[in-house]
Amino acid sequence: MPKNILTLRDLGHGGIMAILDILQARKAAAESGISAEILASGSGRSANLGAMPSVARGAAMLFARESASERLALCSCLDDLGISREYFAPGSWKREPSGLADEAPAYGFYRDLCLVYGLKKDALHVLAEYSGTLTINMGNESNRPPRLLADLAFFHTILSAHKDGQSPLQDTIQPIDWTSLRLAWVGGANGLANSLIEAAMYFPFELFMALPEWGEPDREILGLSLAAGARIFLTREPDLAVEGASFVYEGVEKNPDFSGAGKTAPAMAVTNDLMTLARPDAVLLPGLENDELARLPKDLIDIYRKTRPALLAHALTAED
Repeated sequence: MPKNILTLRDLGHGGIMAILDILQARKAAAESGISAEILASGSGRSANLGAMPSVARGAAMLFARESASERLALCSCLDDLGISREYFAPGSWKREPSGLADEAPAYGFYRDLCLVYGLKKDALHVLAEYSGTLTINMGNESNRPPRLLADLAFFHTILSAHKDGQSPLQDTIQPIDWTSLRLAWVGGANGLANSLIEAAMYFPFELFMALPEWGEPDREILGLSLAAGARIFLTREPDLAVEGASFVYEGVEKNPDFSGAGKTAPAMAVTNDLMTLARPDAVLLPGLENDELARLPKDLIDIYRKTRPALLAHALTAED
């Protein structure tokens, strides 16, 4: 049975690179007019670039909270891959760990996939353990693997350099210098921030995070990344984080738990003045889900749309 993907650590460096390879091969194939399968065989890549299993019994889309954009994106992805789907709306299924242990096997009995959105970490692990089928976290308050994979693909595309004078059937992408990439995060941490910290385990970019006291990231994930040599720098000062950055993430601006009557909630926001400290060509990236698709850069939206099928292709064909 393929391995569940609940965080980026479940993919590891090899899995992440395999997905980036799928996306890059499909991009090169589209630009050259050559099929991805031919490009794969000619470049030494896996010949199974995005090929789905011959038998796919379908997917259960389990949403613990509503998100029209996420639901539409997943439906489109599964339709394109020819995988049937069934949607389980919030309130129509048990979302607490105690109830999921008994209910989870029903979701996997006739399906190859459980695609889960918005389910809290503890319940997600119970579902993955008892469903008996491949479970993928499409995003929750602790981790957001699909979005961060899209961001990595975006960074990879920007950092990539093409070799001159080579056939598109050859490996056209030079190794890229991740050490030249400087990222900034400003605001409270969320699932995307935790996934970004995880990615720093595998890619040597610099990550400067300006975090308020009320918005710290997951301590376990941060500790693991730092122990692995991740280049992560923490501060309370947004200007120190943003200075010289190529990409700036907007985190949680205000403390969601603030309840001071008659007082203004302390905020940490990305302002126009703050962005002047970044590189002149710096890109501002939304770190929240509610307006994500409306505010993503155009090039990233295209990659964001293509990342889900690449993730599913890898997940369904990779060996545990």
